Amino acid sequence: MSLRPVVRELVDANRRWLNRTSNAVILFIVYTAFCDSVKAKTWATYGIGLTFGVLGCVALLFSVVAVLVWALSRAARLNRADRIAAFFCSVKKTLAMGVPLARLIFGPSADLGLILLPIMFYHPFQLLVCGLLANRFGQGTE
Repeated sequence: MSLRPVVRELVDANRRWLNRTSNAVILFIVYTAFCDSVKAKTWATYGIGLTFGVLGCVALLFSVVAVLVWALSRAARLNRADRIAAFFCSVKKTLAMGVPLARLIFGPSADLGLILLPIMFYHPFQLLVCGLLANRFGQGTE
């Protein structure tokens, strides 16, 4: 017997609360990971250069994947709507997926804050760029 109808109604009725709780848990995991890395003096070991290097690599990775997917979508002669869908599906990565996976894979490592650094930069970067592009695509310009 499936519980989906019952659970679906429960989730729909409490969607706002569940979203806030989910975001709070993710934020707490990130916070504790960074606290552990500060306690272990990870940031003093690697310095600010690493932070800027990771930020540059994140921007480069996003750009390369975005351009590659857009070019391949055009080469495959996808219509405009499908090209846009392919673009947004290819570059979309979230903290909601990355943080729990990193925690599961690496466990309670003191370097978890360092491990999470790329996705901590990638997530807001993609939100900014995709938000700007969504407006542009919505206006019908490419």
